[in-house]
Amino acid sequence: PVEVEVTGDSARVTGVDPVTGERFAGTLVEDLESRRPGPGSSPTIPPPGTGGPIPSGEAPVRMGPATLNLRGDLEGSQGTTLRCVLQVEKRLRIRGRGLCHLLGSESGVAYKLSF
Repeated sequence: PVEVEVTGDSARVTGVDPVTGERFAGTLVEDLESRRPGPGSSPTIPPPGTGGPIPSGEAPVRMGPATLNLRGDLEGSQGTTLRCVLQVEKRLRIRGRGLCHLLGSESGVAYKLSF
């Protein structure tokens, strides 16, 4: 079980490992590298009333839900640290998915987050 509370460009994540009972908590922040537009990014349209290219100095209006790419660490109550990458879609009801790996371990153990 995991709870995610999105505030602005970050998210507070808490959860429990169902096998060990260890509780995890941490704040994930926006990955600034992910802000660069690239393939598959949301299309943009000019601001209303301009009818053409985006005038210099004005920001485009994004279509569709805002997507945050977050990363950070979750600290466990038994000393385990998870390094996580999470993608959150800010909609009427947020949804997201991500992956966490044990920090400092070569075991390849990963936790999948989905909400």
